Amino acid sequence: MIYESFPSKGIMGLGGDHSVSYPLIKSWLKRCKDKKKKAAIIHFDAHTDLSKERLGIDVCFGSWAYHILPELDSANCLVQLGIRSSMHNKEYWESNLGVKQFWANELEENPSKVANAVILHLKNLNIEEVYITFDIDCLDITYAGATGTPEAGGPAPHAPMLIMQEIFENFDITGADLVEVAPMTRGMEVVGIEPETTLMMAQSFATFLIGAISSPLKKAN
Repeated sequence: MIYESFPSKGIMGLGGDHSVSYPLIKSWLKRCKDKKKKAAIIHFDAHTDLSKERLGIDVCFGSWAYHILPELDSANCLVQLGIRSSMHNKEYWESNLGVKQFWANELEENPSKVANAVILHLKNLNIEEVYITFDIDCLDITYAGATGTPEAGGPAPHAPMLIMQEIFENFDITGADLVEVAPMTRGMEVVGIEPETTLMMAQSFATFLIGAISSPLKKAN
């Protein structure tokens, strides 16, 4: 495992469907536990990915988040942002699984308020290190049409970027991934310059995350 040779390094994953986050985050969580660091996952996505299974597959792009919950100190160490395509409402997921969610309409209405709420939530949990997993379909279809399941009604790029910047200023981001970019995919509902727009968005967020992971570690207050 990479952490055995480079214990102080961060981890960054690019590409693939969202199931690739599961082994990356599981390894990252083990490393945090070995270092006795309280850890949280920040999950940007249009979908919850909290199914127990999908089409008979246990860990896949629609269920990885459900299966990572036992690896966390508590379920509310998983914070999901941008949700809008779900079989259940926010109250269902928070009360039944214990996760913390901020849906897409909240991000669009007042991203600064959401950022402050996320920071307060993490500080109340005494979080020291953060992993950000960013599904490109968190963004509105206008900005991310080249993905497997583009969704309307999502935030513009400035909202998740503002929230990530606030997290970076308050906590150590030591792991991240950016997934579900599919340049060869274009649904009938997609209107816009694609895949160029999605690739430009992916480049912007990946650049931020790589820079955040590469920055000197700081103590979370």
